[in-house]
Amino acid sequence: MEVLTSSFSSDWKTMMSDTDTADVRFVFSDGKSVDAHKTILTAISSIFKNIFLGEGIPSHESYGHIFEDISWVCNKDSSCPNLIHIKGQCQNEGKTVVKVEKSISEGVFMEVLTFLYTGSAAISEEEDINLIKEIQSVAEKFQLSWLAEYCANVLKEEAYLNDSLSIWLNDNTGLAAKKLFLNKPLQSDAKFCVEGSIVYGHRVILKARSEVMAAMLGGAFRESDMDTEVMGCS
Repeated sequence: MEVLTSSFSSDWKTMMSDTDTADVRFVFSDGKSVDAHKTILTAISSIFKNIFLGEGIPSHESYGHIFEDISWVCNKDSSCPNLIHIKGQCQNEGKTVVKVEKSISEGVFMEVLTFLYTGSAAISEEEDINLIKEIQSVAEKFQLSWLAEYCANVLKEEAYLNDSLSIWLNDNTGLAAKKLFLNKPLQSDAKFCVEGSIVYGHRVILKARSEVMAAMLGGAFRESDMDTEVMGCS
């Protein structure tokens, strides 16, 4: 009997370009930025778990070696009814903005982000050794021992070991996401009424795992706003 591994790698890779459900923005020293999803980052990274699941906005001082600033902004400053934009009042209407430490380039950070989403990186033995070592160094700063090991395997010309590492990591990431988020209000931005009870969901996971959910929670659907509650509960 064939036992299939988790499909989180391919599912979540498709969500890297889904800015509709993104709730965190990383900004680089040149002003460029990339959006991401707290739910995905939290499931795999202890640092992001501490940042995103803590109370309020954490001080960037604890992470000064990788982040210069951590703040929160309302998405709808011009139309939001709250004159003072506070996360608790502007619930699900904003993003956490993280300014990446200037020594970390956009290209290297994107390799880290891709690894966080997929459990693998586009690093081969043909890559520049200095670039691989730089990615390895940044991985260590982010406490991503798996990515550091991934780079070490490539440097030792043992990249064939990385397939097993990625499978193991994705399976464990799937289990972590299930434990953290399955039918729990933590970071939930979708609600379903099932037999009179509220079931909590997370749009980025639902859209990644189901074409039906992707269509239902997409921008064209009338219930696609953040913090959606499907009609039916009295």
